[in-house]
Amino acid sequence: MEISLQWLDGRTLLTLTQRGVPPGDVERGFTEGWNEFLDGLVARIQTRPAT
Repeated sequence: MEISLQWLDGRTLLTLTQRGVPPGDVERGFTEGWNEFLDGLVARIQTRPAT
């Protein structure tokens, strides 16, 4: 698992790379799981009150 954060045009680009996952249904499951997790994280960040 490799996670990279890069500042780009005033925003943060997150790149997540996971190696060794078998192709097919398992790979799709991992991709869908990470997408759901990251979507939830973004939703929480966007609804947090400003400090």
